Amino acid sequence: MIIADLPLADADLHGYDGIDVPHHRIATSDPLEPGQLLVVRTLDGVCRCAEVVGLGFTPTETVYELRLGQPMRGEVVRSLIQRRPAPRRWVSDADLVGMLVDCERMQRRSERIS
Repeated sequence: MIIADLPLADADLHGYDGIDVPHHRIATSDPLEPGQLLVVRTLDGVCRCAEVVGLGFTPTETVYELRLGQPMRGEVVRSLIQRRPAPRRWVSDADLVGMLVDCERMQRRSERIS
């Protein structure tokens, strides 16, 4: 699970169940996806679970809409960030086109042989 640093003190989050944060303000190099869970850490070291519930866009920036959970104990945070999810195997459009072209070639070759 990703841990991302927020440029806010925990006291600034009281009374809010979510915040909008531009990507450049979150200390993580990886882009976030809707539905993704992460741990956010405030300037004073308080960690909370957060979910990306939406994305917004400006001409130069991605803005994440985060739903925040309650503060978490240190041992819970450590157990979450030590786990490694299984890598996702994404197939790009170019990969799909390549596979279809290969299938067509194989079909033509098998038709010529038959």
